Amino acid sequence: MRKLGIVALALAAWPALASAQTEEVRVIAPQDRIVLPSNMHNVWYDEFDEIAGEYALSNGRTMRLSMCGNRMYATLSGVGRMPLVAVSPYVFVTRDAAMRIAVEDPARSPPNRLNARLTVPATMFSSMAPAGEQRILMAWR
Repeated sequence: MRKLGIVALALAAWPALASAQTEEVRVIAPQDRIVLPSNMHNVWYDEFDEIAGEYALSNGRTMRLSMCGNRMYATLSGVGRMPLVAVSPYVFVTRDAAMRIAVEDPARSPPNRLNARLTVPATMFSSMAPAGEQRILMAWR
């Protein structure tokens, strides 16, 4: 009889334990700051040529880094072409400080693979996203 009481108590507590395990927790990570540099960095053609090209994004879209004359651009599918300013040889921000692109140093990356990290406003790809939130996208080519 005593064992039956313990089993009944355990079965009664089971729904409470199951609901506690499926509870959702939202963690807010610190946001990357996107600021225009006070001093513009010059990027040489041969430096930019190492990272120029088409990248696949983790959200299924694409990004192309290109140079026209002495101007650098990022073209995102579904968004369009945006002029870039160099923070360092492999880190860029858009002129409106809305997006930041950090590309791996090609000398330190694996052969035939180049990774990048984009920080973009959440509203860039979704009108339903809360204002002020940012998304981190991974890119590779």
